[in-house]
Amino acid sequence: MPAQTGQFAVNVREWCERAQGKADDILRAVSIEILNRVVIRSPVGNPELWAANKEATEKRRAALGMSRRALEKAFPFKAGKGYTGGRFRGNWQVTLNAPAVGELDRIDPGGGATIADGSAAILPAKFGASVFLVNNLPYAVRLEYGWSTQAPAGMVRITAAEFQGIVDDATRAQP
Repeated sequence: MPAQTGQFAVNVREWCERAQGKADDILRAVSIEILNRVVIRSPVGNPELWAANKEATEKRRAALGMSRRALEKAFPFKAGKGYTGGRFRGNWQVTLNAPAVGELDRIDPGGGATIADGSAAILPAKFGASVFLVNNLPYAVRLEYGWSTQAPAGMVRITAAEFQGIVDDATRAQP
């Protein structure tokens, strides 16, 4: 009987280790999917959509037969000196167990570097850890609540509404 008891304890311990590993994998998969969705949904500055450039946009659309270069010269967009879109998208930061503070200098219009860095930060996460995804730029809350025509319903709120489906998909993907 003691040998059976010992084997039972080994079997339970192995089962617990497998369950813990699956929980860790699900946490990481869900966190990375949320990161991807939020970053890709984040608006990137597009001077064509700015109210200050409404007239230039309309004139460019009405012009026929002009090259892109000629359109840009004839009807220039107004943007700050040296402006490059992608600062908001590049400022998403992932940390474990405590939120990031401060802003990043990263400009990432495509989001690839932001997603890569965030995914790397998520990889060591174990089930039970808190995964934080924050954007500390001063206009982040305004963008989340409709300031951008590119993301009028926000990024985080849409992704949060999809949370259960993301968890379900990650759970189903486990062997």
